[in-house]
Amino acid sequence: MVFIMEMEDIKLCHLGDLGHTPTAEQAEEMTGVDILFVPIGGNTTLDGVRAAEVVSLLEARLVVPMHYKTEAFKGDLEPPDRFLKELGVTAHEPQPKISVTKNSLPSTTQVVMLDYRG
Repeated sequence: MVFIMEMEDIKLCHLGDLGHTPTAEQAEEMTGVDILFVPIGGNTTLDGVRAAEVVSLLEARLVVPMHYKTEAFKGDLEPPDRFLKELGVTAHEPQPKISVTKNSLPSTTQVVMLDYRG
């Protein structure tokens, strides 16, 4: 199930446990998303490659990966490396939180990793 919310002129999209690339009609409904929460760990959700395709399709300005292997969760999920490589992200420092305003959103797509230990 996908959730789209709008707060203070910022449109957020949480892709939940999405396991497929959205159809053209579904993608159109998500057009104009500012912040995208995307699962990247594979198994029953998008893997790194397909998640990167969805990010490119939706063109969100800020992307927050979720549902992936970490030191705390060693289940059957991929780590974020493949997803980050597909998007050309070489350096990523996990952030404890994100504070965003409409004016502070980046003009091009940027990935922000959240620190899961926080």
